[in-house]
Amino acid sequence: MKALIVDDETHVIEAIELLLPWNELGVDSVLTAASVPDARHLLEKERPELAFVDIMVGQNLGLELMDYIVENHLITRVIAVSGYSDFEYVRQMLINGAVDYLLKPLNRSALLTAARKAIAQLKEFEDTKAQEQSLNQKLTYLSAERQRTLFEQLFHKATFAPAYKELKSIIPKLSSASHCRIYTCLLDFYPCGEKAFSENLQIFCDAVHRQLELDACGTLILTTQPGPQLFIFLYDAFEKSHIHIQRALLRLRGAAKWPLHLGYSRICSMPNHFQLACKSAENAFLDAPADLMPEPLVACAAESAGQAVLGTDEFMESQIVTSILMGSPQMIRENTDAWVSFLFSGQPFTLLTIQKVYGHFHSLYSRWTQQLSRKYPDFAPADKLAVPKLSSFLDEGAHYSILTFKEICGESFLNLSSLLHSSIRSHSLPYLVLDYMDLNFSQPFSQTEYAKLFNVSKEYLCRKFKEAHGVSMVTYLNQLRINRAKELLCTTDCSISDIASQVGYDDDKYFSTLFKKFTSVSPSRYRHSFEKDSKAY
Repeated sequence: MKALIVDDETHVIEAIELLLPWNELGVDSVLTAASVPDARHLLEKERPELAFVDIMVGQNLGLELMDYIVENHLITRVIAVSGYSDFEYVRQMLINGAVDYLLKPLNRSALLTAARKAIAQLKEFEDTKAQEQSLNQKLTYLSAERQRTLFEQLFHKATFAPAYKELKSIIPKLSSASHCRIYTCLLDFYPCGEKAFSENLQIFCDAVHRQLELDACGTLILTTQPGPQLFIFLYDAFEKSHIHIQRALLRLRGAAKWPLHLGYSRICSMPNHFQLACKSAENAFLDAPADLMPEPLVACAAESAGQAVLGTDEFMESQIVTSILMGSPQMIRENTDAWVSFLFSGQPFTLLTIQKVYGHFHSLYSRWTQQLSRKYPDFAPADKLAVPKLSSFLDEGAHYSILTFKEICGESFLNLSSLLHSSIRSHSLPYLVLDYMDLNFSQPFSQTEYAKLFNVSKEYLCRKFKEAHGVSMVTYLNQLRINRAKELLCTTDCSISDIASQVGYDDDKYFSTLFKKFTSVSPSRYRHSFEKDSKAY
């Protein structure tokens, strides 16, 4: 803390310097002035917190310094000192904020009391100011957080209308805006868990957000539902902001070495077409090539590939499950490679296709893991079988490829098979065989071949299967085949011979004999009865 003594009498200045315990008061610098101009200069330069000011300083009034302190909003606390009993001057100084008034000659007790009073008042002022600043900071933070929350709610259809209404009342420029443009990036496609990438992404977001706020033309929002996504919402200065976003994105690409890009919409009317602009921007992002470096900013196309349908093949998927149950790495690799190639065949190699293939893999992998966990109590994969993240399918060049999908999907299924076979016990064998039979009931059947597949003797396998399921393997297989035949008879126009072949019988006469054994009627009679019942209904 600094103190200033203003008096044209040297002995008064010296007396005040000697009488007060400056260290005890917290004062580490004592300044002196013998004239009002000198005192004004020190007030401006040093900003002392405490001042002892004579009412008459030469030909000038100490009141001039009080006026200067008030006009310049200084925090200096003033104690008036005078050798005269002119209370009109004293009154004016007290009105202007002087803490106390001391009459010469000065005594230590009165001087110390006045100094402590001034310092206490200063501390109270500083505490109040700190509280006000803290409150203002909290209000500013809450206001910014509220705006951020409202902007985030714009990107959810259910909360758009109330959020938009409140934002218009907060942001005057938005209330008069009639058009918007949306930019977006689905961050699942990028390694956000990597420190270098996430730090550079944050730098990009901060730079764009600051510029948009400075220009009062939009904002940048990061949402987490349904997945991590970056949105830029512009409602003014479209061309200028477009250039700024592109430059910031190029800097990010150079620093992070990842081909991050944004899709963007046309300039749309607002609020009616806001959701359409969001969808258009997302389609533009997904239409970018997955195996090449796309442009930093990708415009929405007249016709988007967003409606493309991914083909699936249940038989190929059942073959993967079969190879998992068998624990055969070679079969798993071969079946997975064929399956991945099929999924990508006839599809444009865009991020949309990557998203759909990954989504299908994610769904299958999760479902199979849950089904195996329910069937085999000893199999508890927990975190060991977490589905790989989409960004883990990126290759060394930071692009997606069919090869990486084959490798990672294959590794995932291998891991699933390995954990399954390392955790299940001998009593689980009949259930593995049953699952395998369910998937391959139409294939040629041999108890000897099944025993070889599961590395046990034929006798042991047959005994364990009947103990677990109450019927022999042959009986269970025939039941399975006949039930499937019943479905085909009721739902297709296939001939009896074709249906027999589809469920695993080469001899349609033998099939008919077995069918009648299990159902008490022939296949043709069963179909006729179903058709008759359907017509009656």
